[in-house]
Amino acid sequence: MDIRTNNIQKITVKNDGKVGVNTTNPRGIFQVGNNQFIVSTNGNVGIGINPTQKLHVNGNILATVSIVTDYVLDTILREKGYKNLSINLLN
Repeated sequence: MDIRTNNIQKITVKNDGKVGVNTTNPRGIFQVGNNQFIVSTNGNVGIGINPTQKLHVNGNILATVSIVTDYVLDTILREKGYKNLSINLLN
């Protein structure tokens, strides 16, 4: 199924249930444009990239709220040798 505006395809729904916005061949269950935003069939989310992780971002991330890490993340970062990390929050 296709939804068109001025005879230009805007939304595509494939027979397997995949939905594409501004793309005619969505690779995930939901995709906007060419890798702008993809939710893959395994639940991974990609922004600017085809995701291989639960959240996969190609580019800088700006958080305007507090970021809270947990003990597990802190432990993993220390085990990988990351020390003295800081997060700058921009208002």
